[in-house]
Amino acid sequence: MFEGIFDTPVLATWLRMLLMADAMYPASAPIGRRNSDVRRLVAAGLVIEKPGNRYSMRGLDAERERRSRAGRNAAAMRWQSGRNADAMPRREEQSKDEKSSGNGMDQGNAMGWRIKPTQAEVLADINRQHAESLQDLTDKAKALGATPAPRPVPSPPPGPPK
Repeated sequence: MFEGIFDTPVLATWLRMLLMADAMYPASAPIGRRNSDVRRLVAAGLVIEKPGNRYSMRGLDAERERRSRAGRNAAAMRWQSGRNADAMPRREEQSKDEKSSGNGMDQGNAMGWRIKPTQAEVLADINRQHAESLQDLTDKAKALGATPAPRPVPSPPPGPPK
């Protein structure tokens, strides 16, 4: 149907024009230079010239309307249907929940997110995990009959030559 368009460099011109028309929708996009690529796209019916040196793309209106209709339908299902997911709580309900949960340190905030720990809490947790891991390794080594390696005795610092 569109021979000589999609297997040539004209495809790049079509894509650039499509991106421009999509960004400008619902207004028509300004048409630039009418070089041979643009003339081929107009002749093939992929670009529709409009008055005032403007253009639109074939099928763009239908595609945008289809997406818009799908969005409207989804919004209607979300907010107007009793069969669908629960609606978001009202602000009064959210603030009531926040008041009942105290300072939120043990239960998270109103959205259910955990409160970010402080640096000291993170370091204490890392040290605890390290100590537990070291104890586990020591217990396993003892169970296997291993003895701890002797620690090297540090040599005295070099003194003045004798």
